[in-house]
Amino acid sequence: MNEANAIYQPAVRKRVWARWLGQVGAPLLLGAGIYALRPVQPWFWAVTGAGERWGLGFFSRLQALGTSLPDWMLYNLPDALWLFACLSMIQGVWGFRWGREALAWGSLLVIGAMGSEALQAAGILEGTGDWGDVVGYGGAVVLMYWAFNLSTTRLYAYMFSS
Repeated sequence: MNEANAIYQPAVRKRVWARWLGQVGAPLLLGAGIYALRPVQPWFWAVTGAGERWGLGFFSRLQALGTSLPDWMLYNLPDALWLFACLSMIQGVWGFRWGREALAWGSLLVIGAMGSEALQAAGILEGTGDWGDVVGYGGAVVLMYWAFNLSTTRLYAYMFSS
């Protein structure tokens, strides 16, 4: 089977969707879930009061659980997860390969994320300028590299084996 037609095979398509859900959807949902554990209410809950109105009164209990977690997990991990998900999405757009275009867009994303933290630390941008985020971003890049090499080897071995 040639590479151009491989994506049209149902088994390959299922694996590609599973990879998208695992590398993009899961980190985004996990990061959003961790945000719900933060001790400060998100603006949507505070402005609309939707948490109580829609029967989601457990929000205060979630925040109590969040106080028992370390700060890096509440504040740095979601950003690293989102960077990992965005890098995975960029990689997926280019067929799960790091060609010239995907590498350029991925590099811009990483430079932008790390640059925004540096500008926050310098007081140019509003924010905390947390260096824990920079460490998390580095971890996301390393994890993306590892996930790309591991899964690409397995996926292409499956797609092109006879």
